[in-house]
Amino acid sequence: MFSRLRPGARKQEGFTLIELIVVVAILGILAAVVTPRVLSALENAKNTTWPSRLQRTCAASWPTGSPVTSPWSR
Repeated sequence: MFSRLRPGARKQEGFTLIELIVVVAILGILAAVVTPRVLSALENAKNTTWPSRLQRTCAASWPTGSPVTSPWSR
């Protein structure tokens, strides 16, 4: 940034320890917020997928020539 540095001063390279700690703290907070939502979404997907698969399995195994209609047919 500055073309001239004080005599004996070194040019700063990389990140300071404080900057790294702040970044790690922000990532930890984001992970703490996102993790429960992801787990909830996975549980909802699991609960939604299971009945759908059961319905398709039962409908596929229902005899097609039967005079009785399938309870899942609409």
